[in-house]
Amino acid sequence: MTTYREDSKIINVGPQLIGQYLKLKRWEMQQVINDIAQIWIKPANKSENYEILLPIDHTLTDYSRRISEVFSTLSIVENRSISEIYSDVTNTGSDIIRFRLQETSTSNGSISLSHGVQMVCLAEEVMKAAVNATVRPSAVYQSRYSEEVRNYLDNLQMGQTERGSYVVTVSSPIPPNVNPAFTEMKEFEVKPPFEREVSFTLAKALQALKGYVSNSIQEQSIPTMEEIIQIGISANLCEALTALTLDSNDAELSISFLWSPGWQKIDQSINDNFVFTRESTSIIKEIGRVLKENAVIEDYEAMGFVTKLEQEPHKKTGQITLTTWKDGVLRKITTVLADQYYQLSVEAHSKRLMVSVTGELIKKGKRWLLNNPRKVTILDNGDDEMLDDSEISEADPRQKKI
Repeated sequence: MTTYREDSKIINVGPQLIGQYLKLKRWEMQQVINDIAQIWIKPANKSENYEILLPIDHTLTDYSRRISEVFSTLSIVENRSISEIYSDVTNTGSDIIRFRLQETSTSNGSISLSHGVQMVCLAEEVMKAAVNATVRPSAVYQSRYSEEVRNYLDNLQMGQTERGSYVVTVSSPIPPNVNPAFTEMKEFEVKPPFEREVSFTLAKALQALKGYVSNSIQEQSIPTMEEIIQIGISANLCEALTALTLDSNDAELSISFLWSPGWQKIDQSINDNFVFTRESTSIIKEIGRVLKENAVIEDYEAMGFVTKLEQEPHKKTGQITLTTWKDGVLRKITTVLADQYYQLSVEAHSKRLMVSVTGELIKKGKRWLLNNPRKVTILDNGDDEMLDDSEISEADPRQKKI
């Protein structure tokens, strides 16, 4: 058993933080003893309770020993190490999202290097999907983010990895609740901070995915794509969740939430723990594929060679086909351009130069279409023989824009 002598850092944890943690874990403060200690209880079974004596006066001669006993009791009750509990107690000012991978190879708490890297990437991609869905629900998110999304991602912190399979923790700091009493009064509507909304969006999306998996297995219908998107599910989230579990027959991914006690949980009906097996993630992968194939991808930049030109006589528009790489596969994307942009594409085609066109990408049947095209640009392919500088009037000889 770890004592304060073996792990002196735990005695520096203030009783206020410990009290917040106990409340979060549904312990109930039963009694205050002469303003020097509190008694907290939690049901162990129908007839017995766990009990914690929490000292609140630092001047007590046995303060360190009592604090050590608190952590030892919590370790027994939660069946977790004291170091894990210490980490959660000291992070009560943050929402903690814990990603755990369980497979045969992790029984000793270790993991292959490649899977360890994938776990960190998985956590990052899941959090990116969650914050993007909070700002603007969409079927697919590109790599360009709004300032609000970037600021949130920059503030995330990665905790120490943990044993017991393999665990990666993400800490999302939550602004303090300056008047928590208001949040418990129905007549006052206090909006939770953005950081809490992101955590909630992720938990809500994971719970919905679990429900869709269950419905699919039972051959029941699931909501429309638009309803799925509004919940916070995206192709990005689905792909992140399936990246590891589909590689192994026995892999199991769990994601759990420890909510900062400073703010009430937005919806008590949302679970705190979610487990995804290989069977469930195969269904989630299919949901992600359908989302991706039917998504309107905004501000999509298509870069490729013009392989087809079509313009009817006296028309002020023309249709081009770009051959480009998308998702690691060679694709053909069609778009209709105003005449000045079309003529630019004709020039690029004649010189065998690449073109960049930005617009809204959508799939219709087997065809990829780029609607509302803009920012049409000829790109220098890095081959000087393909580009005659004298024919380009722009100041920059490597790029021509309309």
